[in-house]
Parts: sequence; structure tokens; C-alpha cells
Amino acid sequence: MQTLDSETTEAVRALLGVQLKAVQQHFIHVLILQARGNRAFAERITAIDNTDLSVAMQWVERLVAQDLNPLNGNIDAGLGVAMPDPGFSDDGIRRSEIALENDLADALKKALDLVCGKTGEGARDLLARTLRPRADYAAWLRRKPEMQATPHGSVSKPTPVGALSDDVGLSLHGLFANLMTVITQELVHAFVHRQSGNRARADAAWEIGGAAMMQATKITRLLAGHRIAPAPQLAVAAACPVRAPRIELTSDGALHMDRILARHCAGEAEICAERVRGTEFEPVVRGCRDYFLSAAAWRDGISLPDIPNPCRDFDRTLELYVRPAADLNSA
Repeated sequence: MQTLDSETTEAVRALLGVQLKAVQQHFIHVLILQARGNRAFAERITAIDNTDLSVAMQWVERLVAQDLNPLNGNIDAGLGVAMPDPGFSDDGIRRSEIALENDLADALKKALDLVCGKTGEGARDLLARTLRPRADYAAWLRRKPEMQATPHGSVSKPTPVGALSDDVGLSLHGLFANLMTVITQELVHAFVHRQSGNRARADAAWEIGGAAMMQATKITRLLAGHRIAPAPQLAVAAACPVRAPRIELTSDGALHMDRILARHCAGEAEICAERVRGTEFEPVVRGCRDYFLSAAAWRDGISLPDIPNPCRDFDRTLELYVRPAADLNSA
């Protein structure tokens, strides 16, 4: 595996940040579209997401293998930008996806300019795989005559129907934003544990990230009933206590940071549960609190709470999303 130089590494980190954001935003949009019965739109987003998830995981594996933090070091300053910014209506989702594609195109161009002629085929292949479906997807998003490209950072929000009170809504958005952090941090740390040879810890990290995804799924579907999309960027802008991912490149260090994050999420869920008391959100939020209390106490050799969660076997995930696409060990 050819080592990336520092300039190229920073460009790849910037691109990876957008792709990880894309994976989360696609996930939210697909859930909303499914809740509204728009399966064709959901399937089109799922198709592009399959590429972005696979490539993002391969970049994470490649950087971790080189003992590099895959995330930008200044993520605290840009935490809001790193969060997904979903829409709710069909046009809102299209505008949100177009804005995301604009950001991805910018980051991809910078990475391509640096990588071409400087690194091995593995890096060029990952960039080419990211680029290949983008033109068709962008054209599909803009196919309606009135749909124009949205300037960066100007995605409009739908007016909610049956809106929640401000404190309830903001608390839910803040909890949701923390769940996005869990998903990102645990994904990277699963690779850290795997690189360290600790498969059990890799499975546990992947399982905790999957549990966060399932909890986010429930919250998204309940918010859809109020015609509201999760708003993690709004939560960060409103100074909600949202943690940025903290990556450690040793197995023990990664486990320590994950326990800190789990305790934080449990505490935020406890606060949120009081604010949503008596609503349909309360059981979900209290379940989230209970799960992360257990995750914070997790130790080698014990089991995590058994909740519906497809993300339990990290090696199986590698076979599905990473290994068939490329052999990074030869890149």
C-alpha cells in the first residue's frame, strides 16, 4: 500500500468528510421518502449511497492502516458543516442533495488534482469510483425544469406541519446529532480495533454504531409524522451539547473515547426524555439512554443489549462493502 503524502492526505480527509456526511444524509432521506411512500426516489438515493459507503469505508481502512486519523483535526470548528443537512419535501430533499453534490464535487476535484500522477492505482481507483456515478445522479436531481443548483449552505427548510415545541424539537435534534457522531466515531474505531487484531472490539464498535443508527431511524420516522426532518446542523448552530468525533488510533484509546461518548449520549438522552415526556418520542429516547448506559459500561467478554440491529459482524461488513470492491493491501 503506497503511503499518501501530507498534502494528498488532507485532500482525502476533506473528501472523506463529505462522503461520511453524504452516507448519513442519504440514510435520513431514504427513511423520509419511504415514510412518504416515494420508493422510486428512495431507491435512486440508495444506489448512489452504495458507492459512497463502500468508498468511504475503504478510505478509512487505508488511512487507519497508515496510522493516520481519517478525520480532519479541526472537526470541532467545522462540526456543523460535517453534520447532514436533510430536507423533507421532495424539492427540499433534491435541494439538499444538490448542495451535497456541489460540496462533494469540489472536494473530489481537489483530491483528483493531487492524486493524479502521485500515488498508486488504489487511490486513483477510489476517486474514480466516487466520480463515476456523479454526473448521472446530479443530472437526475436537476431534471425538473424549475430545479436549479442551490448555493452552498443555503438549503431551505420546509415549514413543519404539526410542529413540536421549540425545546422538544431542539432537544431531539441535539440527540440526533450526537447519534451521528456515534456512527462516525464507531465506524472509524471498528477499523482501529480490526487493525490492532482485536476482532471482538471491532464487532462491539460496529454494533454500537449500528444501534445508534437504529435509534436515529426511529427518531427520523417519528419526526416524519410531524413533517419534520432531523436537523443536526441546527442543533450545533444552537449550541446544543453535541460532541465531535474523537479518534484514537490504539485499541485501548479508542475504547476509552467510545465510553466517554456513550456516557455523554446517555446523559443527553436523559435530558431529552424529560422534555419529550408523554409524547411518542419518550420510549425511544429512554431506550436510547438505557442502551448507552450499557455501552459506557461495556468491557471485553460481555454482551451489549440485544436490540434489533443488523450491524453485528464487522468482518461480514468488510466482505460486503470493502473486500469485493478492491484489495487495498496491494494498492
